[in-house]
This record gives sequence, C-alpha cells and structure tokens, in this order.
Amino acid sequence: YNRFVRSGTVNAHVDTRLSPIQAGVGLAQIRELQHTQRRRHSIVDRVLAQMPAGLMAQTIRSDEVHAWYFLVVTCDDPDRVASALLQRGVDVGRAPMRNCAAMDEPDTGPSQFPVAQSLMDRSLQIPIHPTMDEAMVQHLVEAFRTLPR
Repeated sequence: YNRFVRSGTVNAHVDTRLSPIQAGVGLAQIRELQHTQRRRHSIVDRVLAQMPAGLMAQTIRSDEVHAWYFLVVTCDDPDRVASALLQRGVDVGRAPMRNCAAMDEPDTGPSQFPVAQSLMDRSLQIPIHPTMDEAMVQHLVEAFRTLPR
C-alpha cells in the first residue's frame, strides 16, 4: 500500500492518497451519488411531513444541497423523544454535533461556545440510509407520526 502514498500527504495522521482499488470503489459510488441523494431527500421529506410540534428539524437555505446523512432535530426534552423513538424501534442518537474548536484548542471548552453547547444539549439525530426499503421508511414515518404531540 505504501508505494501508492505520496510522501508528505497526511491528514490527521492518516495517509490520504487512495490505492487503485479504493479509487475504483470511489468512482463506482460517485456514479450512484445522485440516486443516493434523491433517496435520502425523499425519506427526509416524508419524516418532516409527520414531525410533531415541539420538534424542530435543521433547516437549510434553498440554494444549499444537504447530504442528509442524519436528520438532526432539536427539542426541549431530547432524552424523552429519543426514548420514545427507541421504544418504537427507531435508531436514534443523542450526540450529533461536536464542538470541534473546543476539541482542537485545549484552553477552550463548552462554556466558550454557549450556542453550540445549547444546540448539542437539545439535539438528537436520526440516521437516513438510502438503502432503507419501503417498510423501513414507513416504520420511521409511523414512529414520528405516533409521537406524543
């Protein structure tokens, strides 16, 4: 593998040059990117249509394109919502964001980024997988539809 790595090309202590096999896989994935993104957008649109009051989904500007790897929502009691979704069989997480500046600078911490900390404390993430079949998508939509209002 090392014969494919350009000397001095590193990112976070990981070589960033791709082997021919990795590049081939990447090219195959790029061919499917538009389909994957359309599928994720479709799933997010269906979930947002059932989003109960009190949950606020992340927003994007109309001129932006979002990957929708996760749907991040904020609310006053994310632990209660996460528990309700987990009880309905929905894979949901509670730590969608990290304060990267606080991680990179040892002298900084959450108190120096109160808005970011507040968002993190009130947020949860719902994975959006383009390979979800119709039954899985319907289950996700139904879980949101049946959340207490």
